[in-house]
Amino acid sequence: MKKTSIVILAAGKSRRMKGTVSKVFQLIAGRPLLDYVNEVAFKNSTSGVYYVCSKEVKKYVNNKFLSAKTIIQKIPLGTAHAVECIDKLVQKKKNDVIVLFGDVPLIKNSTIRKLIKFKNSSKSIGSIITFKPKDPFGYGRVIVNNNYVENIIEERDATAEQKKINLCNSGILICDSAYLFKSIKKISNNNNQKERFLTDICKIAFSENRPFTFFSCEEAEVHGINSANQLIDLESKLQKILKNSLIKKGVNFIQPSSITVSYDTKIDRGVIIEPHTIIKRGVSIKKSSKILSGSYLEGCNVGKSCTVGPYARIRPKTIIDDNVKVGNFVEVKNSKIGKFSSISHLSYIGDATIGKNVNIGAGTITCNYDGIKKHKTIIDDGVFVGSNCSLIAPIKISKNSSLGAGSVITKNVPISSLAVERSKLLIKRKKK
Repeated sequence: MKKTSIVILAAGKSRRMKGTVSKVFQLIAGRPLLDYVNEVAFKNSTSGVYYVCSKEVKKYVNNKFLSAKTIIQKIPLGTAHAVECIDKLVQKKKNDVIVLFGDVPLIKNSTIRKLIKFKNSSKSIGSIITFKPKDPFGYGRVIVNNNYVENIIEERDATAEQKKINLCNSGILICDSAYLFKSIKKISNNNNQKERFLTDICKIAFSENRPFTFFSCEEAEVHGINSANQLIDLESKLQKILKNSLIKKGVNFIQPSSITVSYDTKIDRGVIIEPHTIIKRGVSIKKSSKILSGSYLEGCNVGKSCTVGPYARIRPKTIIDDNVKVGNFVEVKNSKIGKFSSISHLSYIGDATIGKNVNIGAGTITCNYDGIKKHKTIIDDGVFVGSNCSLIAPIKISKNSSLGAGSVITKNVPISSLAVERSKLLIKRKKK
């Protein structure tokens, strides 16, 4: 079987996005578009991954995807010219080339594997991926002759009759390497856009009796972006895919359309996620836990049978052990909360280690920052912290101690002690 090189085209200026960076850096489900494409490329390449890109993309790729090779397309003259830029880098003998796009992130591994097998089984010089949208407007139309690709016509160049065709080109193709780079030289810019389109290779191959084959996939897989609205649409599609996958594993989303998850979200069966919850990158939630309405989780682990929220914010580097309650308007950051502990109301816990069976009263805060450095708060097992306490770190509250409500604690508290810091109540009769 031939080896496979994969070329990712990512040199576009992204003008229609009206953003400050390349569109391939836009995030969906917490991850840049380019990262999704790169993952698929490396899983399916057996002979290198190559980027044709801009300077900013080259810098990103060189820093993050170390084994990829990059070349800058200095002047964008079309997709054929972009692929031609890597002519001297790719092996020609016994090699195929797949062309992917940096702004088409939902293409599946299984579809690329199918593309490779389809090309080999049909013994054709190349194959393309097509799709059938509800509305083909804006897409290149695929002209078919005896189940082979005769030509691909761009929307602007299509006749009224050709625009009625609903078989559309995804742009993703595989081709014999030697034939690809030989034929690219024949592609001209004789079209309304004055660009050299890679898809013209299908017309050349058909005329030389070496036609391309094709197969179709779902439209969502080949959805790219050229505008902010298309990015929003792509996010919506991916959110639906991710949440449906979790639902199949036994996660209960209540009003799932109001809930946001990330590409790497891990949720066990039996978990309930209530409406308007936002789950960012790096979150793991174990079975039978409940995340109540309006909560925001990022970079944290939630154990079994926990309750978080409503309106709780769990920030990065937080580990919540089993059977913990984190209640409404509680913020936790860079902390570990032990089993069966409770932080029920209106509290801030930062840079802290809290043991088992600890009760944190309403309005309690760990004062962890002195203006220069962050300091650690340690609360051992069985501690009871009364409401509205301020714990001035660095500090340790030892086992089975209690802190009186309203106390400002500035010193370590020994085992099984009561600590109370409170000014004397003064009551005077009001003057008439």
